[in-house]
Amino acid sequence: FENLSREILLEIFDYLSINDCFNAFYNLNWKISSTLNLSGFSIDLTTISQQTYNEFYRKIIFSNYYCQIRKLKISNDLTINLLENFLNYFNIDDFKQLRSITLIKPSYMTLGSFALIIPYLRQLEHISIDSYSYPDNFFELVTTCFIQ
Repeated sequence: FENLSREILLEIFDYLSINDCFNAFYNLNWKISSTLNLSGFSIDLTTISQQTYNEFYRKIIFSNYYCQIRKLKISNDLTINLLENFLNYFNIDDFKQLRSITLIKPSYMTLGSFALIIPYLRQLEHISIDSYSYPDNFFELVTTCFIQ
């Protein structure tokens, strides 16, 4: 495994969750750790507990590797107020490489806060909002903010 090229290691990391990558490979050896540090992360926070979020994502990933996150998926389904806590705790415009974000069942307040920061996410190419009762004109407003 240690003889694999960086390109192959990066491909392998793309298929695994960030949690699995860090638990399995971090500090295994210098080459693998440095390759992991180079990779762009896709983070799915839809199926994690509050404890995992606090102990792993908030303290380690978002505090140290936020500039490498390219794809982020957040939901309030399993972890109450995760969307709100995330937006309050982190300055999302520091996520310089963020290209895709998915918000699942955000509150109106969260959507309003998020709409204000969209223009600062310069690399953002894709926004997905799993809605369940938002008025049609809200998405027009979000789109208008994103296009400017």
